[in-house]
Amino acid sequence: MKHLLMGGDGFVGAELARRLAAAGEEVVVADIARSPHAHYATVRHIPCDITDPAAVAALPIGPDDIVYNLAAKMLSPIMKRHERHEFFWPVNFHGAKSLLEATERAGASRYVQFTTDMVYGHTVQSPQTEDHPCAPIGEYGASKRAIEEEAIAARARGMNVAIFRPRLIIGPGRLGILAKLFRLIDMNLPVPMIGSGRNPYQFVSVYDCAEAARLAGAQGVPNGEYNLGSANPPSVRDLLKGLIRSAGS
Repeated sequence: MKHLLMGGDGFVGAELARRLAAAGEEVVVADIARSPHAHYATVRHIPCDITDPAAVAALPIGPDDIVYNLAAKMLSPIMKRHERHEFFWPVNFHGAKSLLEATERAGASRYVQFTTDMVYGHTVQSPQTEDHPCAPIGEYGASKRAIEEEAIAARARGMNVAIFRPRLIIGPGRLGILAKLFRLIDMNLPVPMIGSGRNPYQFVSVYDCAEAARLAGAQGVPNGEYNLGSANPPSVRDLLKGLIRSAGS
């Protein structure tokens, strides 16, 4: 048995590959990129563009393997609206569907798909648990919800598919909006309040995302949708207060 990580050179994928390799597992990373990660001493890398169906079909997937899809086009606030469909769907839906189909053709039945909490759209019930209605807003969330529907349909054909819906993923090298706030604090400039300040602002660690995927594999990939987020997220006001106090200490 081996673990095949599509997009395994990326932010979450690299951490998952490192953990699996450290545990002595056979790991194959399929990605268009190859970074200078130390774990490539024991982890095989296959150049693969998920938008190329032939390249995806040629991946060495065996019937006992676990496939993880971590490849994605990420949401960008500067992306022009009329360009978003062609930007997101080739990777987030069509490429992911090619990988799901290649896995099924190979006789492999365990598949982990990362999507996003943005599949929910506007909050209509709080807390926003996994049974919250899915009504994504925009092409990013819609492309992710569409591949969820394909993955859920595959369960009826005998596959085990775990779907992870992470919140904003942060960790070393990727701090999201916090990076901008850090710069303002560092320059001793006013820090803007986001909304009323009372709403919670939830992140999830890249380490927790990778560990969730590893545990899914270790448990045979249980069917289900799973939100990934931090426990007891602070309000925006408390988050900013904590940042400013820490910067001043």
